[in-house]
Amino acid sequence: MARFLRIAAALAALSGATAFAQSWPAAQRLAEATLARHPEAAHVVLHVTPPGAADSENLVIGSTMGHLGKKADEDDLRIMHEARTETVVARSGDRFNVSLPLIDAQGKVIGVVAIGFPYKAGDDKAPLVADAERIRDELRHEGVDARALFAVTP
Repeated sequence: MARFLRIAAALAALSGATAFAQSWPAAQRLAEATLARHPEAAHVVLHVTPPGAADSENLVIGSTMGHLGKKADEDDLRIMHEARTETVVARSGDRFNVSLPLIDAQGKVIGVVAIGFPYKAGDDKAPLVADAERIRDELRHEGVDARALFAVTP
């Protein structure tokens, strides 16, 4: 698996993030379809651990805002390991980001889903967190699966 990830990273370095989107089309399609179904959201990012790999190999494999191929950072790993939701207002102040554990149909945490919403100072954040939880739960009920997301065939 580590060799596979090194090859994928090399492809990204040579041809940009497009190589990652082409590497895992199922994950990219899922991120795009989820955003299309939820116009209240501004972005959807899927951080997923490859099947059989350590969580330290978790990376972005589907995104509507770039960052494809980005390895999990300390915050992503904490969200996965502690199975908790974290929120933050973007530095620009115009987006509220909700990061939640991504749970497969069997109830296993396979990564993190980060969902951003348009935001302005003073907006009530609770409904945005509830929307993010609903979207994450829809993914689980649709049968999100790490093996299928990492499939390299369209």
